Amino acid sequence: MAGVRNGGLPHDRPGLAGAETEEIRDGAGSAGNGKGGSWFAVHCHAGKERMAETHLLRQGFGVFLPLLRCGETRARRARPVLAPLFPGYVFAGFDPRAAGWRRVNGTYGVKKLVSFGETPEPVPPTFMAALRHSCDEMSIFSFRRASAFREGDRVKLAAGPFMGMIGEIEAMGGPDRAWLLLAILGRTARVSVGLDELQKIA
Repeated sequence: MAGVRNGGLPHDRPGLAGAETEEIRDGAGSAGNGKGGSWFAVHCHAGKERMAETHLLRQGFGVFLPLLRCGETRARRARPVLAPLFPGYVFAGFDPRAAGWRRVNGTYGVKKLVSFGETPEPVPPTFMAALRHSCDEMSIFSFRRASAFREGDRVKLAAGPFMGMIGEIEAMGGPDRAWLLLAILGRTARVSVGLDELQKIA
């Protein structure tokens, strides 16, 4: 489950089929007491996503900052780091019918809520449900969780040197890769590919 901060958010995350019910619930300190709450995109100042997250939490808002594992090179050494999945943005949960949501725009690290005119625009519930489903309890995004690929799945390669070929997933090869069994020139070859190159065959 995605690691959503603030007790005002549900911990029994619905699956994709129940995405329409995704909302912010309970939470004594959350704006609007959580009833009928939604998720909203918050545009942050460059590199200030964590600052915005911290100060939004202090005000009782639900906050979701999805992260992505990536590599960073310093002093000729590569090391894994966690970076925002959507640079410059976090998600805030609140009830737009309550006046307290206006505090978001005055929060340290925040530029403004993504809005149309004076009204904040909620993020589609289906998108948020899928995004949260794709993140673990630490809010780290996983291509494997997002794709829902499993060992034994028949897939078609949609990109890369083997584009158009059909194979079977033998094993997952990390958070964003898989080992495929492909029939090449009459022989079965084991090939490592990125999950973003695959399409599941029903």
